[in-house]
Amino acid sequence: MISTFISNLLLGTGTWTVFQIFAWTVIALFSGLIGKLSISKSIAFMACFSFFCGYIFGFFVSFEKLLYGGFKVYLAYYLAGLYFDTLHAIGNFTFMLVLYHPLKNLLSKHFNLRL
Repeated sequence: MISTFISNLLLGTGTWTVFQIFAWTVIALFSGLIGKLSISKSIAFMACFSFFCGYIFGFFVSFEKLLYGGFKVYLAYYLAGLYFDTLHAIGNFTFMLVLYHPLKNLLSKHFNLRL
């Protein structure tokens, strides 16, 4: 929540701020659930999960339009934003591929996490 408020202070705050917090909370819950499951968390799996998080974020942030404009406005807004959500997803995927090993090593070393 703090990072959302700080970034919105710098970039602009609006009615979407609450929905950004909600979207990141949903993604954090999914991430925590994946962390609890005994499935392989390979770099490929994590990159794919990061990719889909770009779409999950866009889906939930668009809920603002559902409250203030109704379903038709929400649907038009969401569909218009799919291009941006795709770029967001590609960026997530790329950053995960590039930063997976350095962050895994850093977190394992300094916080005794088993990743």
